Amino acid sequence: MTLSILIPVYNDDAQALVAKVLEQVSALRESVEVIVADDYSTTDTAWLDGVALWPNVRVCRNARNLGRAANRNGLAAMAQGQWLLYLDAGNVIADPDFLAKYYAARDEADIVVGGVTVSEATCTPQCSLRWRYEHQAARRYHDAMAAHRSLDDWPFRSAAFLVRRDVMARVAFDERLVGYGYEDVLFGIEARQCGITVAHIDAPIELDRLESNDVFLAKTQEALTALYSLRSRIGSHSPLVRLSNLLEAMHLSGAVRLAYHLLRKPLRRNLLSSDPSLRVFAFYKLGFYLTIAAERSHKMP
Repeated sequence: MTLSILIPVYNDDAQALVAKVLEQVSALRESVEVIVADDYSTTDTAWLDGVALWPNVRVCRNARNLGRAANRNGLAAMAQGQWLLYLDAGNVIADPDFLAKYYAARDEADIVVGGVTVSEATCTPQCSLRWRYEHQAARRYHDAMAAHRSLDDWPFRSAAFLVRRDVMARVAFDERLVGYGYEDVLFGIEARQCGITVAHIDAPIELDRLESNDVFLAKTQEALTALYSLRSRIGSHSPLVRLSNLLEAMHLSGAVRLAYHLLRKPLRRNLLSSDPSLRVFAFYKLGFYLTIAAERSHKMP
């Protein structure tokens, strides 16, 4: 088996994604399997029954929710391919040569990353915060594509990436992380520390379903809580951790926390509106992180 395409699912319908994958697989003329692993979704999963009947597709239903890291590791354990292509459910393949580009780059490095983009169609007032955040990130990282970004200054994302099977045996996702956020960033950091090489290609997967502003803000807060617990492992790889440490060293973190608490309500009003500011979002994240840090270190009552 040459290639295994692995699709972790939780509360998403990946039927259209699997169909697009199978459409492009035929052009590769290689031995390919597709494995879909549902991590005990709480939404309707009837679509899985139909997908399971498609050629070269296997469906796995976890008996309980394992979490994002363990579900991805489980997919790797089931895979038979020499190369593993992870694709998150809820995304769209818009490039007709998406699989071909990934497959052609397989000998360039141990891991191949194609990037993430977001379509204009998903830009709605209700989802404007996530859309603006992703749009800014896609533009920033695409501009650096030619320089072949290193994992030192680029946050690894697991939305779509190709990895050799033996690499996954060496550097797996940390299954102790069961909440939302940073398990993929940590994977990227530890891969670099093990000397695993990464190639960057221009083959982005497109985010198709964005959370509403309030859901995205709640998930961001959950991720920032995870970041604080992982700060010793992520360290300087996180700009937010670097800034937090600098403010602490300059004895300014208390002033920033105070400003955050005084302005928290108007900040949230902006972020939950149809016209959120990414600068406000950046300050909100900093203030929230500093508050978590103070609470966990018993500096606040």
